[in-house]
Amino acid sequence: MSLAGLAYFQYYTSTKEIFDAGTIYPFMNDGIEAITIDPRLTKAFQLAGGATVVNPEQVHGAYLASRDRALQGLADSTWKCFGIREVHRVTAELLERMTQELQKP
Repeated sequence: MSLAGLAYFQYYTSTKEIFDAGTIYPFMNDGIEAITIDPRLTKAFQLAGGATVVNPEQVHGAYLASRDRALQGLADSTWKCFGIREVHRVTAELLERMTQELQKP
């Protein structure tokens, strides 16, 4: 691709901003997956290892906070329009050729 002077290109959707709160996205907390573990299994882990695997109240709170953030993002963006954005990086050589073409009468 860089032979033609195009060093890099990317297309991405702007909808990520709905959920992006300072690069923290809903449900990123690794502990949230523990909410699916049967409480009896968690108890067995605790008895076998002697340590607390997860704090159910904390995990539930993290889940609710993520859910609420996602719902608020969706509600706040109800009337916004989103599209596809493009990023293109060209080599200095291609940029020079483009500049010369644009300066022609």
